[in-house]
Amino acid sequence: MSSSYRHEEIRKQLATTGRVRVDAIAAKLGVTTETIRRDLTELENRSLLRRVHGGAIPFNTGNEPPISDRTRIRAREKSEIGVVATTLLSDGMSIFVDAGSTQSAFVRAFRDRSNLTVTTNSLDIASTLVASPGIVVRLTPGILRRSDNATIGHDTVSYVERFAFDLAFLGIGACDSVLGWMDFDEDEAALRRAAYKLSARSVVLIDSSKFGRRAAVRTFDIDQSLIVVTEKTPTSDFFEVFTKKGLKILTPEERGISS
Repeated sequence: MSSSYRHEEIRKQLATTGRVRVDAIAAKLGVTTETIRRDLTELENRSLLRRVHGGAIPFNTGNEPPISDRTRIRAREKSEIGVVATTLLSDGMSIFVDAGSTQSAFVRAFRDRSNLTVTTNSLDIASTLVASPGIVVRLTPGILRRSDNATIGHDTVSYVERFAFDLAFLGIGACDSVLGWMDFDEDEAALRRAAYKLSARSVVLIDSSKFGRRAAVRTFDIDQSLIVVTEKTPTSDFFEVFTKKGLKILTPEERGISS
């Protein structure tokens, strides 16, 4: 059975039911679950669907899956990104970390450190750090967004604007070589823009699957002054744009970190 046939069947089921489960479609097509996972990855890379735990849902530039689903996807890659990002930390820093599955992996990688102040709009991140006696945690107020346990809105941005940060560690929804760094939600984009302005340096934590995708909201131009932390060197088109614009790219290989 050709991959193009499987891809067409997967897309038909998505259009009909709004979700594909790996085990069910594998049984229907008579192939292994590993084959279907590879198919889903390929289709996701072409922005034809979005992977979630156990399967996939239709791709939509205006929506992002719940964090419970995102946490299980590319978990190893997110962990690697988190470890690389910790190499930017120094004692005494005040940092901002926004909500997201990659940001949560980053926080887990440094929760045993001390002499840090962390401001976040993520209840999950605050909960991770609550048992870290050497880390001061500031949790922003705002409207609770239940899809990722994050606070958003005017009160969130106003609170963040009371501080200055040594570093801002920001997630991102997608990166397009023309439209730039993009998000699924205007509130999320507004908070990231605010944190960027208040930080001496800003770091984007992004797994490589997000390069070449688009989302609903333009957050930053492609040439925004950012440090890009990802698990592997971006493809040549993005690498050339970033290096030409002077963006620093950090990967486990560049940092000498073995997976």
